[in-house]
Amino acid sequence: MFNLMKVESMYINSIRDLVINLSENESKYIVINKFVKPLYKVENYYNESISQENFSLNLLYSRDTSADLALEVTNKFPKKRYHYFLYAQNQPDYKSLNSPLAFILEKSNFEFDEFIGITHLDNVSSIESLKLMEFNFQYDSFILIVEKVLNNIVSPYGMKLGSAAVGIELNKNQGLKVKNIMSYTTTVDGTSSVNVFLDELIDGYKRFSDESSPSHKVIVQNSLKGYIESLRQSKTFINNIYFRKGYNNMDFQSADVWITLKELLNKYQSLPQDVILISTNFHHKVCFCSIRI
Repeated sequence: MFNLMKVESMYINSIRDLVINLSENESKYIVINKFVKPLYKVENYYNESISQENFSLNLLYSRDTSADLALEVTNKFPKKRYHYFLYAQNQPDYKSLNSPLAFILEKSNFEFDEFIGITHLDNVSSIESLKLMEFNFQYDSFILIVEKVLNNIVSPYGMKLGSAAVGIELNKNQGLKVKNIMSYTTTVDGTSSVNVFLDELIDGYKRFSDESSPSHKVIVQNSLKGYIESLRQSKTFINNIYFRKGYNNMDFQSADVWITLKELLNKYQSLPQDVILISTNFHHKVCFCSIRI
C-alpha cells in the first residue's frame, strides 16, 4: 500500500552532519572489558565470524556512545530554543543503560518545549520522522538522527555500516521545501529476493516521481548503489541519480541520504528544482521524500 503525504508547511533551514572516520582514534586503544564482554557474548551467539579482539577494536575505533556522537553534532548549531525536538536512534548502544535523549536534553546548547524519541525503524526513520514533525511543530524545530555501529560489519547488501549523526533544523517559512513523503511495504524481503524487491522499489519511484517537477535529482540509500548502477546501465531505472563522492563505500543507515544531500548542496550552486530521497532498510520498507531546492 502506497501512503503518500503532501506536506503543507515544512522547510529545512540547515543540515549539519558528523561522520566517524574509523582511523582517527587508533591511538586510543583502551581495554574496556566490562562493557565489551557482555555485548561480545551476544554477538558471538548470533555470529561467530568476529573475534573478541576485533570486536573490541571496532568499538574503540569510534566514539564512546551515541550520546557523545549526538552532542557533538548538536554543538555545531548555535544556542537556540526549539518548539519540538525529535531524536531518532536505531542501533543499540554498547553502554546498554545509556539514555541518549536525556543526556542531550541536559548537555546540549538547545532548549525545547516538546521532545520525543523514536527507535526500531532502521534506515527509514529519518524520513518517517518528517511525517511526525509535520503534525506537531509550530515554529523552529529540530531532528537529530544518530547511527552508532557496534562493529564494522558488512551488511547483507555489501556496504560497510558506518556511524554518523545528522542534525536537521526545520521551520515553517523558508528554506528547502519538503514537498511530499511516501512510504510503503514491499511484498518481498530485499535480502532474499533482490530483483523482485528492486522492481517494487522502481514501481514506487515511478509513482512518486509523478508528484515532483520534471527536472529533479535522485539520491538513493548508498547500500543500493551497486544494484542501481546495473539497473541504470540497462536503462531500467533513471539517469539522474547522484552518488556521493565522500565515504562512497559506507552506508550510514537512516542518516545516509541526508549526508549525501548535504554533499550535493555543497557541490552545486544551481540544482534542479526537486531532489528525491529514497531510503530503505532493504527488508520490506521503502520511503521517498521530495525536497524543493
